[in-house]
Order: sequence, then structure tokens, then C-alpha cells
Amino acid sequence: MRREIMGLGVRQTIIFLFGFLGFSSVAQAKSVARHWNEENLAAIRLDFPAPTVHARNLFHLSVAMWDAWAAFDDDALGYLYNESALVPVGSTVEAAREEAISYAAYRVLKHRYAFSTNSVTTLAALDLRLNSLGYDKAETSTIGASPSAIGNRIAAAIISYGREDGANESTLAGYRDDTNYIPTNSPLILATNDTASFFPNGWSDLNRWQPL
Repeated sequence: MRREIMGLGVRQTIIFLFGFLGFSSVAQAKSVARHWNEENLAAIRLDFPAPTVHARNLFHLSVAMWDAWAAFDDDALGYLYNESALVPVGSTVEAAREEAISYAAYRVLKHRYAFSTNSVTTLAALDLRLNSLGYDKAETSTIGASPSAIGNRIAAAIISYGREDGANESTLAGYRDDTNYIPTNSPLILATNDTASFFPNGWSDLNRWQPL
């Protein structure tokens, strides 16, 4: 079941919680949240600069990790996906959470960076990270009560949501939709040193882009 909660306060809380969990103490071992945040940041550094796209990826990664954490809490509510999970026999809440968080984060990041610049390097790094945490990337099932299945379900819900949230992620143009767009300003003329001729029809709107 998907639960959509709108509100800037909720978004800020989710990002703060997972930023805090990931970076609260250098004296402590890195949390899984920090590991996956660092993988996301590494992927961003290798990708084409796209601030709005990467801000969205950072937020959705935080959502994935929060929803996985919340699944093992009696009171917390997921942001996009809600589930009350049981800790497997012989395991602990902490271990189950780390596994669910890792699979949710891994699947979301693999999807988002599949066609990114330097994707080969990024995807290999994500595989290596999952393996270093002791998990198998072959665990792709979304069926059952295992932490891996829960994480995969959460990732699937976020990926599905991302296809319909108005960001144009699924378009062949990659987040861009310039259908029927007509520039307000005339094109900039580069083949002249005469600044006056840069704008043959004048500058129509200083607040709008000018085509090159």
C-alpha cells in the first residue's frame, strides 16, 4: 500500500534523519544510510551536472531508506510505502533494517543511474557496495516477508511513483519536455563583433532564456 504524505516539513524531516544517521559521528562505524548516501554522491560526481535531477535522486534515496526503516517500527509511517514488517526469527531489528534499507537504496540507485554518464563505473560500484555489506544482488524478489523482499518492494513503489510524478523521467529526452516550446527572445548572433546585432529583434524579456 502506498501512502503519500505531502508537506515540506515531512521532506525536511526525512532528509535530516538520514543525513543525521549517516553523518552524526565520525567516531562510530559508518551506518548503511551513510554508505548509500556516499554511493549516491559518488554517482552524482561522475554524472552530467543536473542539479534538479540529482536533488530528486537524493530525496528519493532518503525516502527509500526511511520507508525501509519505518517498516520495522510500530509507530513510524512510510512516506510513499507503508508496511508493518516482522523481524525474521534469529535476526534483530537492526539487522533487518539494514538489509531492507540496503536493498531499497540499491534498487533505486541502480534504476536512476542505469543510463547516466559513466554508468558502467557507477553500477559496478553499487554492486560492490551491496556485496561488501554481505548481500546478494540476485535477491530480486518482491514476494515474501524477508527484509530483502521488503526493500525491493519499497524500491519498486518509489520507481513506479517516479514515473508519474511529473518529472518526465520516463521520456526519451530524459526529464525534458519542450513540446511546442517557442523562445520568447530572438536567437543570439555569434558571428559578429557588433553587440547591437546580438539582438536583431531586441530583447523581449530579460527574465527568459535566449537561444544560441
